[in-house]
Amino acid sequence: MHIWAMCLTVKASNEMGRLKLLMRKVMDRVLYYIKVMKVRIGMGRIKTEKDLERAMKKICTSGEWHKSKEGFHANGKRKKVDGEAGRILEELLGIQPNNKRTADLVLSNGTRVEIKTNKSKTPITLGCLAPMRLIPQRQVIQQYGIVHPDACRFNATLKATGNLSRGLVIEYKSKTIDVVDSVTRTGVMSWKISDVVNKFTNKIPNVLHVKAVKRKVEEREEYKFVSSTYYSKFSPLRFEQQLSQGEIVIEPREKIDYTKNNKIRDRGTAFRVGAKNLNEMFNKSVAWVVDISDKKKK
Repeated sequence: MHIWAMCLTVKASNEMGRLKLLMRKVMDRVLYYIKVMKVRIGMGRIKTEKDLERAMKKICTSGEWHKSKEGFHANGKRKKVDGEAGRILEELLGIQPNNKRTADLVLSNGTRVEIKTNKSKTPITLGCLAPMRLIPQRQVIQQYGIVHPDACRFNATLKATGNLSRGLVIEYKSKTIDVVDSVTRTGVMSWKISDVVNKFTNKIPNVLHVKAVKRKVEEREEYKFVSSTYYSKFSPLRFEQQLSQGEIVIEPREKIDYTKNNKIRDRGTAFRVGAKNLNEMFNKSVAWVVDISDKKKK
């Protein structure tokens, strides 16, 4: 009888723990959306570049920290979600979650603006473009990836300057970008240069770049936006020059997931650039909000 009572007590305790966890998740979201709506009401609807500038000045000078929308593991611990800074900023600006091939925001005059965020010195992801595969994707992951207990992960950092990464190098030719085995020179994947240039001419005609800083509070990430720069009039010629000079990095992000019946998970092959090189892709740039902490360091 005593053991039975103990079992009931443990079960009740577990149920109470799950209820508390659910209530915490609900309250987190309610409080967050109240904050988001306050920001949106204060900004109004974004129709012009001036509206966007006013909105960013309000967000970047408020000093507010924004909690990440992290989920929860079964044990109650929070789990990390990628791309939270960008998601939070888009939510504050009233942009619906998307994975568009074109820019995130279209203003009333037809101007298209892509929103980009990054933290400190981390590269900025311009977008993703799948390669033409010269050998099967699974074979690539198995041959050039790293085996972990839960997955075989293939992550490489490739530049047109010919740096070696995971046994692969880039051969930048007149019309194609070819990724080849560094020893056998066997082709692994490839892009037409014209396809890459056309992709990003359409994706990033204008860019709002916002710098975020991160902190952890009770194992949960929070973000604050501290600066914003608006880049306009994308230059395809300068973009291609940066690509050929290795200033734009190509990063495959793939894995075979052992926990999901060896299914291939592909986060997309990302084209990334440092913040200092972003300016070179555009004919015009203007700093809307300057990071005060950067000025103090100088």
